[in-house]
Amino acid sequence: MKELLKANIKNSFRIVAEDKPKIPPELIQVVDEEPSHFPSLVEELMKVAAKPVPWFYRDKSNNLQSPQQAFFGFYALRNIIRGILLSVRFIQAGDLLHKNNFIASSVFSYDTASFHLLHSFLACYGRVIIDQVYGGPVKVIKRKNSSEGLYCSLDPTPEVLVAILTKTNKWKFEPRPRSHARRWKELEHVFKELDFDIPEFFCSFFKYILSYGSYSPTESKIFIQDGLKRLADIRHESIYSGYGFDDRVHDALTNRDLDTSYGIDLKATKYRAFAFGFPVHAVDDVMEIKNLISDDRWSEVRPLMATSIYTPPFELIDLKLKDSKTLNKKLQMIFIWLIDRKLQGERMGN
Repeated sequence: MKELLKANIKNSFRIVAEDKPKIPPELIQVVDEEPSHFPSLVEELMKVAAKPVPWFYRDKSNNLQSPQQAFFGFYALRNIIRGILLSVRFIQAGDLLHKNNFIASSVFSYDTASFHLLHSFLACYGRVIIDQVYGGPVKVIKRKNSSEGLYCSLDPTPEVLVAILTKTNKWKFEPRPRSHARRWKELEHVFKELDFDIPEFFCSFFKYILSYGSYSPTESKIFIQDGLKRLADIRHESIYSGYGFDDRVHDALTNRDLDTSYGIDLKATKYRAFAFGFPVHAVDDVMEIKNLISDDRWSEVRPLMATSIYTPPFELIDLKLKDSKTLNKKLQMIFIWLIDRKLQGERMGN
């Protein structure tokens, strides 16, 4: 995780805990000499700065802005943890389906887990995906001789936003189309920063889906670009084609080159390994943040963080993955930290 992002998250918690979020003054422009009707509206807008869901507007230059810009690191951590919790449930579902030989369905579950964890991975590197974009008034215009207010909404409203932490420790906001391929392509920005030295679980999966035997360092950029493009394609395969067997093993059986179906589920195995690589990476980043945040700061921010993570809501989960005792322990610590610090102390004491 970037040191800059960790510092940004820590500072975000300080701002929220001290109740210092402020609405930028340019957000409200009262076009009238009698603004007496607007104090209640101003108060409501001030509350926006502590909402569990980020909120956006456009400034005079039509650039995307957010009242939460000063503490957007809060939402970076929110995305990291939410992606982890959502993905664990889909990995569990994939394991259950695989165990009962529903191979195609298990592939779909593992792929869905990876998609949720993609948001965690991106947030770990300062790229926060906002799927549900909420906007509000930019101007409040009072008509003369009338108490009616006219509100300028967020127009045009982006389908998806990505909040990007810049080198100056500021967040900027860019619109994105709602595209599965575009979502995975967002990783290119991260990989460039890593000088294309990507985690091994990416390399292993890319080799499988591209049928690459090996690649040289000079080919790494093309290898990654091809892998990311292929990731978008296999989403359609896992959902719409409805098969989970390994193509090569299936062909070999059809051609009678093999006398056993061993390995027919290799596709599901590879998809699980890819999905499993994400939380191993992300939970360590959360643990680093956890160690940075003081108990007092966390006690103030925890209720808002828990609400934000569970918005939109999803089912509570049993945080256990097979064959992963170390990861399970870290997942449990994060979950208890999120839900109740006192409970964490009691359990850790036992």
